[in-house]
Amino acid sequence: MEGEFEQNIENALNAVRGQLAAHGGGVTLVSADAATGVVSVRFSGACAGCPFASLTLEGIIDEELRRVDGVTEVVAADDTNIAP
Repeated sequence: MEGEFEQNIENALNAVRGQLAAHGGGVTLVSADAATGVVSVRFSGACAGCPFASLTLEGIIDEELRRVDGVTEVVAADDTNIAP
């Protein structure tokens, strides 16, 4: 079940990767816990450390991933530099 959950998340991330790539950035899946529904992602490229990364996380990535059954929360990986 975990594999299917992660694959559905990757499919959802693929839907937003083009938008991020257009601005020189990207996002990767760090972890996905099917039991809790918590998904952790890491920004790369221009998105890493971008002052708008929190808006991207909340407004684009979270919105897309919440369409995946079982996702309850989307967070940035601890080593992702996102301004509050």
